[in-house]
Amino acid sequence: MLRSWSRRGALGFVAGQVAVAGIRHTEAAQPGYLDLTKPDDFHTAIVKVRGSLGPDMLMGYVAGRYYGFSEGRLVPLYGLLAGTFTRHRRLPNGDVEGVSFELAYFTDWDSGELLDAWKNPLTGKTVKVPRFRSEPGRFSITRDARVIYAGLQPTERNRDRFLKPLVVGDDVWITEENASEFASQDGKNPFIYSEIVTFHAVKADIDNPRLVSAPTTVGFQSEVSWRPWQEMGSVSGHLVGNAAGRKLSRIEQFPLRYLDWGRKYHPDVFADVGKFLERGWS
Repeated sequence: MLRSWSRRGALGFVAGQVAVAGIRHTEAAQPGYLDLTKPDDFHTAIVKVRGSLGPDMLMGYVAGRYYGFSEGRLVPLYGLLAGTFTRHRRLPNGDVEGVSFELAYFTDWDSGELLDAWKNPLTGKTVKVPRFRSEPGRFSITRDARVIYAGLQPTERNRDRFLKPLVVGDDVWITEENASEFASQDGKNPFIYSEIVTFHAVKADIDNPRLVSAPTTVGFQSEVSWRPWQEMGSVSGHLVGNAAGRKLSRIEQFPLRYLDWGRKYHPDVFADVGKFLERGWS
């Protein structure tokens, strides 16, 4: 999925209302409304919509499908159910730093059941399907509306930015545009990961000084190089992803099958999700 939500490191996505006691930042405690044409107010809105002004762990998930785009055709491949876990804290320069990790599962296109093996319709091969798990990693949401990821290697490139918000009445859509490039395992063509994540929130929730995190729903689109496990060989093309999801404030809000898979296949994580996430600060 994303590197923002998605690879994410840190898609944090609809959170329930957070107690007033959780507010730690003076700008969130002032009455009035946010003017999204002003950089500081827009930054506050980005953090409230994408994550939180407070320290509590937020979570989120997206559910959707991946297609193969090859020779001008979209070919249905498989489904996706992915979740992220995130915490945030304010930096002295006004940026907000976060730590997050992702667990993602590939599913049968029709049934939504977890895939162990998958028959690739573009090659006819049956391949083993991995279960994606990232280690907790750090990122920052800067005051100039960018996301910067820690630990990128010299061979890796990333541009992650927020576009100007779309405001219609009390509806606000904030779009995050992420383009990443990584060295491939074969040392030849680079691995390309591009995504557009659109967060929807209500302006009254963004303005509300009693909320450190605005309830948010998410739309996700991506274009990604073939993944090595798919064994595409000489097939030309790339992946196209489409998904939707929401921000969560409690782990019980995840889809039940996601929790079942997580506890079965990643018991060390689900034994104490918060403790596992904290590793990302070190």
